[in-house]
Amino acid sequence: MKTAAEVNLQKIMDLREKLEETVARAGALTDPEVLFISSLLDAALNEYYRSAGGNASRKG
Repeated sequence: MKTAAEVNLQKIMDLREKLEETVARAGALTDPEVLFISSLLDAALNEYYRSAGGNASRKG
């Protein structure tokens, strides 16, 4: 059985691949679908770091 961190990491890798494919197809970083997937990836990264004991949302 996978840990929560492993599940989150797999989700991140899947979203990253989908983002790369969508950027290549759309041809623009400002395409609405690219922005949507990018926001999903950002949320998944924040959740990964939060579950790993860090707090990515407080950076910056």
